[in-house]
Amino acid sequence: MTVAVFRHADQLVVALAGWDAFYGLRRRIAVPVETVGEVLVRRTESLVADRPALRSRGAYVPGVMTIGTFRRLSDGGRQFWCVRDAEEVLTVELAGADYERLVLQVTDPYATARELPA
Repeated sequence: MTVAVFRHADQLVVALAGWDAFYGLRRRIAVPVETVGEVLVRRTESLVADRPALRSRGAYVPGVMTIGTFRRLSDGGRQFWCVRDAEEVLTVELAGADYERLVLQVTDPYATARELPA
């Protein structure tokens, strides 16, 4: 995976590169730090049923990759996913941002979670 998550000034930044940027149709997501709620490491299988059904931008191949922006049919809530084959992923809950949740496969989700504001 080529995903980096870090704090830059008053922003939480997700930087994508390579094929992840290609499939996700974006290289960068920046959200204000004050919109960040819970930052958790969760098992991927516990989130799959909760993944919004409508892919609005990106790529989805069941069991292979979920990369891009997804919307819930019920209320249009948006989530950004960048996950391939991880057993555990970093989840960032947001309030008042363009996305309500970021689900990201990073090299060390526990270390990344400790470094991020919550």
